Amino acid sequence: MAREWGGPCFEGKVVHIPDVRADPDYTFVVAQRLGDFRTVLGVPMLREGTPIGVMALTRREVRPFTDKQIELVSTFADQAAIAIENVRLFESVEARTRQLAASLERFTDRAGSPRSD
Repeated sequence: MAREWGGPCFEGKVVHIPDVRADPDYTFVVAQRLGDFRTVLGVPMLREGTPIGVMALTRREVRPFTDKQIELVSTFADQAAIAIENVRLFESVEARTRQLAASLERFTDRAGSPRSD
């Protein structure tokens, strides 16, 4: 399994590192020192196969995540990606509704104003 932090997650792959201090390929040392964690799990949030974010979980002690826990976090990440996409779609519909309302208002203003012939 790859040990680079950002790359695999943004390629849509789960990253699970049982002990970052014992892993010579782990390169995000500054974050480890600041966060004081030993075990890390990164699960991508995917929208139609494209990563839109990463859900990261850490543990201060060396205690690997179980397959069941990884599956649960993956499910949660999928649901979070769906929720994010729903908000994006809702905001898009709201913006379009405002545009249409403004167009309708301009149209009715013109249609209701007396003509100067």
